[in-house]
Amino acid sequence: MYAVIQTGGKQYKVKKGDTVQVQLLPLDMGGTTDFAEVLLVGSGAGVAIGQPFVASATVSAEVVAIEKGPKVIVYHKKRRKQSDKKNGHRQAYTRLLITGINNGSGEKDLLSADDKKNVMSRTGFAKADAWAYDGESFDEETTESAPAKKAAPKKAAPAKSAPAKKAAPKKAATAAKKKASK
Repeated sequence: MYAVIQTGGKQYKVKKGDTVQVQLLPLDMGGTTDFAEVLLVGSGAGVAIGQPFVASATVSAEVVAIEKGPKVIVYHKKRRKQSDKKNGHRQAYTRLLITGINNGSGEKDLLSADDKKNVMSRTGFAKADAWAYDGESFDEETTESAPAKKAAPKKAAPAKSAPAKKAAPKKAATAAKKKASK
């Protein structure tokens, strides 16, 4: 069974066990939500299309991470004015795990606890909050006990040849010519 949901002004095709990155939602880590704005539900050969939404159809999801997107550099310059401004931006996202789909006519497709563990381990996705800092994730002891990188032996510098003779300073030469002409 699959569904098309609408959130944050965008539409997403989802099925049970999918992880979807959507616009930031006001939810905490591990929180659950139900999407009532289901535009389409399909199961097997039957498809229910909403006008605009499918009546009593819902999609259940669980928050598995709150993430930040890649950094986007915003640069403004006004020519001939010596004015420029550089700014960076990282968009906030919520990562959702789809745990169930209800098509509104009594048929449900739910994700079991074992399937949830398999999905999370298969994708290699760990729970993370982009803004949270727990003291356990950064240990100073582990960084200090790491073996130091051995420095590569330095190569001997090539032998230098004798320096070339330098010309006499120009000031002294011009001063000597002036005295001779007097």
